Amino acid sequence: MKTHRALHQITISLFLLMICACSSWPEMTITPSHQIQASNIAESSGLVHSSKHPGIFWTHNDSGGDPELYPMQKDGTHQGLADTITIKGVENIDWEDIARYQGGLLIADLGNNANDRKDLRLYHIAEPDPTKDASVALLATYPITWPDQKAFPPKEKDQNFDCEAIYTIGKTIYFLSKNRGNTKAKLYSLENPKANSTNKPKLIGESELNAQVTAADATDDGKQVAILTYKGVWVYNRPKDGKENIFDWKISYKNFDARQVEAIAIHDKVLIITNEQGDIFHIPMETLTSL
Repeated sequence: MKTHRALHQITISLFLLMICACSSWPEMTITPSHQIQASNIAESSGLVHSSKHPGIFWTHNDSGGDPELYPMQKDGTHQGLADTITIKGVENIDWEDIARYQGGLLIADLGNNANDRKDLRLYHIAEPDPTKDASVALLATYPITWPDQKAFPPKEKDQNFDCEAIYTIGKTIYFLSKNRGNTKAKLYSLENPKANSTNKPKLIGESELNAQVTAADATDDGKQVAILTYKGVWVYNRPKDGKENIFDWKISYKNFDARQVEAIAIHDKVLIITNEQGDIFHIPMETLTSL
């Protein structure tokens, strides 16, 4: 297994070197498919497809925004939908991603630019009705502490405890670090989190991605995971004997320039990506390069 993992990482490293060095690599700039229409979505920082309302996506604003969710369709319109749904009893310190979980939604207040936060948390809520609910109650708060962080903040080269990407498979929550000391990403897992108690996700993997991670999503069956970075998107495809460490799975990749991309959702074999400028990009998964 260790030999296989080492060869896997060598393949990724060679591919990244090719991207950086090859002047004939395809043009990276991509054109938006749509624009977010709602004016109250200032900086879309997380995106997830509804598990209860077909065609509906949930998004939220970045740090310092109101504790609200915004429903929209994949083309950015929101006709017939609530403008704003407030989450009662919470605050938005630095919301960075959203995911489906146990029939509801998880909101990741895990943004940690300075690597000094001791109040990281996940908010678990019931999924609201996007057509009529004005607010939704909090089901649980799950405090999060990284098991390998010893200093707040650590030295600059070790500031790898920001997190802008989560996804879920079954009862397990996965976290991807946005490293500031290098361009790798760490993968953590947490099963059955405890409300109002310290939860320490388990560190299960690490990989070189050549850019900072800004979002993630998984298919409902857990067979594919997408990781968004500022330079492109990685899709991990579970092999038949695949373990939970996605960095050992089969990989597809597409590099692009789409400004400050911060959110991704997988839907009907299409990657739906938003940036903080309000653009929406639709990327068919079949257009990625398999490694």
